[in-house]
Amino acid sequence: PSHWKSIAQSVVKHIREGADGVVITHGTDTMGYTAAALSFALRNQPVPVVLVGSQRSSDRPSSDACLNLKGAVAVAASAPFAEVCVLMHEGTSDGALAVHRGARVRKFHTSRRDAFRSVNAAPLARVSDGKVEAFGSFRPRSPGAVPEAKANFDEDVVLIKSFPGIPPDIFDPIIHRDFRGIVLE
Repeated sequence: PSHWKSIAQSVVKHIREGADGVVITHGTDTMGYTAAALSFALRNQPVPVVLVGSQRSSDRPSSDACLNLKGAVAVAASAPFAEVCVLMHEGTSDGALAVHRGARVRKFHTSRRDAFRSVNAAPLARVSDGKVEAFGSFRPRSPGAVPEAKANFDEDVVLIKSFPGIPPDIFDPIIHRDFRGIVLE
């Protein structure tokens, strides 16, 4: 959470200095969490903020690093929307890249180039041959809007995975710890 706050403040700083879009390179294991946090923290966002990573390192012949980065820059520079998003491969080939909303994306595979999917939603856009095609409704770019970061995340929250037959006493130490929030998943 302290990193999310720092990233949000940096994004706002660069947008206020005139950036037409922001690209954030990120490791893929926690990229969905950062994208969701930024989706809630960035207010009055006038341009796209694109998180991008690669599933395969650039020293491998099947690396997706270069294509993903080029696609992220295309989205930041020319997409018609002003949302936080994650850009990664749409399929296993290099044919197209998918752009997912930051609060709707999840990583579903550890090594496939198309590991990220939109959850309960369609992708926001697709990038093919350097061209960005947006789908459905979206928050449009709004030149002149003054962004702000509301990134005071409360770290006093715990996530508990629930399952059939979970013993009730598993909650005792959590309740006695006085967390400000408990999320049951």
